[in-house]
Amino acid sequence: MILMKTTLKSSGAIINVRGSTILKDHRGFYHLQKDDYNEILNDINRYFAVVFGNPEKIFIFPKESLRNFFNNTSTILQEGKKPKWYFDIREENDRYYLKVHSPGTQEQNIDNHLNKWDQIED
Repeated sequence: MILMKTTLKSSGAIINVRGSTILKDHRGFYHLQKDDYNEILNDINRYFAVVFGNPEKIFIFPKESLRNFFNNTSTILQEGKKPKWYFDIREENDRYYLKVHSPGTQEQNIDNHLNKWDQIED
């Protein structure tokens, strides 16, 4: 799993990046720490990105989307570790879906977030 935080110099945007190997069923598994989630929601220049297998498939999630995906869902608590959410992204017929691993959540289509770099201000 790739974990990275990068800053775009021209815009000052900070992007938290996650990546995963894509499995045979066209699914990647990821996590988002609650601390990172809170930082992203509280800073206008922060974004969350997920690499789906290769750099040509990157989902860029602004704070509003993160709030929709993770708000009112349970984090995973493990002794000695920070609270986090686990989620997966799967591809089916050139469509992409995100599912948070929390009781009662539904898959959400995320096609509109694929390679949407234009939402980050220069």
